[in-house]
Amino acid sequence: MEESHVYSRVERENKLFTLPEVLAQVLQATEDQNATVSSIAQVVSRDFALTGKLLKVANSSFYGRSSEVRSINEAVGVLGTRTVKAIALSISVYDMCNRLKTRLDMKDFWRHSLEIAVLSEHIAKFVNYAHPEEAFVAGLLLDIGIPILDAAFPDEYEQVWQHIQKGKDLLQVEESFLGTNHTKVGAFLMSKWSFPKIYGDCVEEHHRTYDSSDVSDADKLVRIAGLASRVSKFSMYGPIYSGVKDFDTRNTLLESFGLSPAELADIDSN
Repeated sequence: MEESHVYSRVERENKLFTLPEVLAQVLQATEDQNATVSSIAQVVSRDFALTGKLLKVANSSFYGRSSEVRSINEAVGVLGTRTVKAIALSISVYDMCNRLKTRLDMKDFWRHSLEIAVLSEHIAKFVNYAHPEEAFVAGLLLDIGIPILDAAFPDEYEQVWQHIQKGKDLLQVEESFLGTNHTKVGAFLMSKWSFPKIYGDCVEEHHRTYDSSDVSDADKLVRIAGLASRVSKFSMYGPIYSGVKDFDTRNTLLESFGLSPAELADIDSN
């Protein structure tokens, strides 16, 4: 199967490529260096679900507020624009994927994705990544191509499931049946949705191998998400990371961050 055919069918059948208008406006506002708290809050307030979620998070014990946050203006001020963007992205992707006609147990899928998201955020904080909320979103998005492919190509992906349950490599099996894989399709989605490029990079590269050279700022989030995907324990699609290559890659990533196995275990236990 040609890769271009996969992209064409995904785009034609799933109709996922128009972001909710409010999310598009939130992304635009939060990327605008001249935007004010008030202008961002005005955009956010057009979406009741997003407004409620932001107020809930702003009033959580994590922020330690002595008084209740009641207005969306105050919530945006408390959370900051990056967290507002992260929450908006997470909610929208969750809603869009749950509308897919897929045989996947989406509860299992989101449990798997959420585990990687939380691990990514914990690792980001441990290695002093400046924006751990971005790591959370990156982790949540890593495997988004899987339900997309399962929904668009149910017959072919049924064969993929059968092979990976026997311990076959996921990317190799996807390539053999579809001419592409879930990392490429996920990155394609990120581009079509106009998500910040760093998220597409994380999605496309999370299965790659790494060297132990110093971590550049541009590559740091990609490596954080890649490490989290290899530490996660809950999988809805078989023993994907059981090979020596991925075990070695995990150790290489630990080395590149200067983390010991004991420190990783400490992160994983939080």
